Amino acid sequence: MRHWSDIRLYAVFAAALAMALPCGWAAADEREDDDRGEVRRGLSIRTLSNRADLISDGNALVEVHVPRQLRTDQVKVTLNGVNVTSSFVANATARTLRGVITGLRVGKNELSARASGRHHAAASLTLTNHARGGPVLLGSQTTPWICATP
Repeated sequence: MRHWSDIRLYAVFAAALAMALPCGWAAADEREDDDRGEVRRGLSIRTLSNRADLISDGNALVEVHVPRQLRTDQVKVTLNGVNVTSSFVANATARTLRGVITGLRVGKNELSARASGRHHAAASLTLTNHARGGPVLLGSQTTPWICATP
């Protein structure tokens, strides 16, 4: 049988928990907003088709995240100094620019995003393009390559 003091203790604990949970949830939400704000404070670029260092055949699907203080039409995207902004489609709801970058040269390519206006921001990403026939992960290709059954 439970004592009256135990029941009061459980009641106090339950009341404290009920009051703390909504505060804890709010704090967790605020932390998530802070984390998102910190990560997305400036522009960010990421590849969607593959890792940025494992691109092959001269093209890559890329996404540029635009922070809240900027408009998507304020962002200019360049590849090795050439304006490629027209390759991107803006999604105002998701705050992104998404597009396929083509014409990557074999080796390292610099993709940059810059925003002008009141809130200046910039981001860059190095895309490493590999030849269509590889190699992507290993060293040079074996030449001559002979595929034969003895």
